[in-house]
Amino acid sequence: MLRSLLRILPVLLAVLCCATGALAMSRPCDWLTADELGGALGAKVTEVQDRKNLVTEQPIGCRYKTDHVLKSAALDAYERASPSNAQKYFADLTQQAARLPGGHTGSITPVAGLGDEAANVANVLYVRRGSIVFSLAVFDGQQTTSPQSFAKAKSLAQAALGRM
Repeated sequence: MLRSLLRILPVLLAVLCCATGALAMSRPCDWLTADELGGALGAKVTEVQDRKNLVTEQPIGCRYKTDHVLKSAALDAYERASPSNAQKYFADLTQQAARLPGGHTGSITPVAGLGDEAANVANVLYVRRGSIVFSLAVFDGQQTTSPQSFAKAKSLAQAALGRM
């Protein structure tokens, strides 16, 4: 009996490890530094704030704030069980974003050279790499995102992809 249990135990541990370890996204606030965001915003970042899942308390995003009310950035990250689930989620997320008021209904523009796939929806950058999907919105002094802030988001996304 004990011998049978000892044979099964490594298998059970492997299953449990993989089940919990599959969703092990790093903290999104570690993907970009305050200095990088401050440079993009043209103002010193005075607060870096985790956005957490209300149930698990795991970090799922980050807010970068300055003393200027219209200069900030929002990074939201979503991890899925597999790259194929993330690919479907990416498609659903960008389609939903395109339907929002001000989202330039139906306007999803693919962006080359970032992650496995990336898109611009209303000057908010959406990126998928493997099983992780994230959005990055940069507000650099206007009430909404702009082509200029989108260009900054693209540059920042390169750094984030290197730290995920």
